Amino acid sequence: MKTPLFVSDPMKPANVPHPDSQLNGALGMARQKAAPFAKAARAPGTRRVYARAWADWAAWCKLMHTPALPASGDTVAAYLADRARG
Repeated sequence: MKTPLFVSDPMKPANVPHPDSQLNGALGMARQKAAPFAKAARAPGTRRVYARAWADWAAWCKLMHTPALPASGDTVAAYLADRARG
């Protein structure tokens, strides 16, 4: 069977945006806007809060005999409901 005339090269890769395209420029701008959030996530106070939250989650999972990771949605919901009750 002959290759149809409208197919010039069936092995040619799909159109991939050039690194200098506007699309990648927009991605670069979005990354710049995200940088302060990433930096704040590593602030000492934030790290302490995350560490306490992780320790609580891990202890709860151990008490419930379930792995902390990966966590199912049901397990996370049960944890949150348990913590909401106080």
